[in-house]
Formats: sequence, structure tokens, C-alpha cells
Amino acid sequence: MKNLLLLTGLAFAGMANAQPEMDNSEKKSPEEMAAAMTKKMTKSLSLTPEQVSKIEPQNVLFFQQQAAHQEQIRALRNQQKAQADLHKNNIKAVLTPEQQVKAEKLMAEKQEKREKRMKKRMK
Repeated sequence: MKNLLLLTGLAFAGMANAQPEMDNSEKKSPEEMAAAMTKKMTKSLSLTPEQVSKIEPQNVLFFQQQAAHQEQIRALRNQQKAQADLHKNNIKAVLTPEQQVKAEKLMAEKQEKREKRMKKRMK
């Protein structure tokens, strides 16, 4: 049980270290990330070749699932943004020009407050 917890902890620690901030052109494939994690685990845990042969496919599967999940999240964000833009345009079509200006100002203030909250959370 301790070994399983240690491996899980290393897997998540490896994920944090395996993918530093990169632009899109430098992102590694799930297979590359799995190989890097397996290599790191092999070195830090002194894994046997038999253990490596069992762990590496699990790492590949994990990173493939993570990549698929991230793509789903990206698609949902895009869908949410499209819905929000449509809603905003529908509301804007009903408002008078003066109301539109006031609404834009209110939304900018709301966005500013949201950004302040986020900065405060990041500290």
C-alpha cells in the first residue's frame, strides 16, 4: 500500500515537473511525458526492468487520458464562450445605445473585480 501511495505521489509530482510553462510548439506528446516520468521513477525508485515494463504502459495510458480530458475541457470552454457571446449580443440588440454604454461599463467593472479576486487568490 505504501508503494502504491509513493508511486501515485511521484506520478503527480512528476506531472508538475514534467510540464513546465511551455508554448504550444514545445508541448510533449503523452508518450514523451510518460517516458520522461518512467525514466524519473526508474532513477528515483531504482525500478527493475520488469517493474518498468509494467509501469510504463500505465504512465502512457494516464497521460493519454489526461490529454483527452484537457481537449474536452478546451471544447467546453469554447462552447461556453460562444453561448456567452450569443447571449451578450441578444441582450445588446434589445438595449438602447445609452443602455449599451452603461451595460458595457458595468461589465468592465465586474471583470475588474473578478480579476482582483483572482490576483488575491494567487498570493
